[in-house]
Amino acid sequence: MVLLIAGGSGGHIFPAIALAQRLKDLSYEVYLLTDQRGERFITQDVSLFDHVEVLENFSFSSGHNKFYLKPIALCFQIWLWIQQTRKFFQLYSNSAQAFFSFGGLMSVIPMALGWFFYKYDGKKIKFFALHQSDRVLGRANRFLAKWVGIPVVFTGYPETLKVPKTVSVIPVGTPVRKEFFKIPDIKFENGPLGILILGGSQSASFWSKVFLNALELLDESHRQAFCIFHQCPEKDLSYVQERYNQLNVSCDVRSFFLSLPEILKQVHVVFSRCGASSAAELACCGRGGFFVPYPYAKDQHQDYNAAFWVSQEAGWSCPQSELNEEKIAFFLQESLEHPQRLLYTGARAKNFGRKDAAMAMIQYWQNEF
Repeated sequence: MVLLIAGGSGGHIFPAIALAQRLKDLSYEVYLLTDQRGERFITQDVSLFDHVEVLENFSFSSGHNKFYLKPIALCFQIWLWIQQTRKFFQLYSNSAQAFFSFGGLMSVIPMALGWFFYKYDGKKIKFFALHQSDRVLGRANRFLAKWVGIPVVFTGYPETLKVPKTVSVIPVGTPVRKEFFKIPDIKFENGPLGILILGGSQSASFWSKVFLNALELLDESHRQAFCIFHQCPEKDLSYVQERYNQLNVSCDVRSFFLSLPEILKQVHVVFSRCGASSAAELACCGRGGFFVPYPYAKDQHQDYNAAFWVSQEAGWSCPQSELNEEKIAFFLQESLEHPQRLLYTGARAKNFGRKDAAMAMIQYWQNEF
């Protein structure tokens, strides 16, 4: 049995699902330990797992969510996760051959408890490893590598920052779900130019105005040459749909695209944050991205991710503070007039798409342990 630990955003969950797909191909039992935020991303893939354990979130009742109670709530949350994880490990840890963690705050307690109390199989140490998709080692993985002592870190990029010197670093790429390998290359035929606005699994509200304002700067004939797939926050759905209707632009507006590979078959370029999981998925299907890194990340990991793709001519990037309607309108106009640059960038991205990342992780585990 193999235990996967991932929670929080889709950027942690989706690589875990990709690894689970390969493990099931090899007839392993696969268990997933996640949290309530992560649970919503596995609805279509829950059958992959032989068991899914969801760690519950602690919260005070309505009216008691005061700022001075937050430290108390955090203590209760840690205590609750420790108790849930202990019960889970008491039932299943003896049969686990390997522990793979993909980051997120919730991963710290299960990996730490597993390493300190359940790592031995007789006299043999079980396999424990972290996976870091971004070019900067995340805080949860950094803590587990430096202070807990998890010995192996698989990385999504050739070079990853803030990795302790005490661990073995294995660059493998980011595991990507099989569905993304079946998407055909970009073709330009008699039809609209497909654009996907993908704000990450948490969506991004700033696109709701800036992209629509950019479309308004274009001639109506140019606007009608696009087919837009726009992911936006739930609260913006009505506003965004109404604006597209006013501009007479063909669109599909949703708060989350569950069948993203099907959407990408109709898309030529993607406007997106630059989470490593999303960038890896675009690379594997040969789609270039116009990346706008999330500006408030403490480690600026998305800036480092985007810099890699730009340096390889496999995408474009612009800081959110410098992005405006005019720049987007210019990019859209250029894409209509010179579509071959989308072909070139998509092909460059595909050169760096690692379809073997999940198998590389499995083979390292099997060969070394």
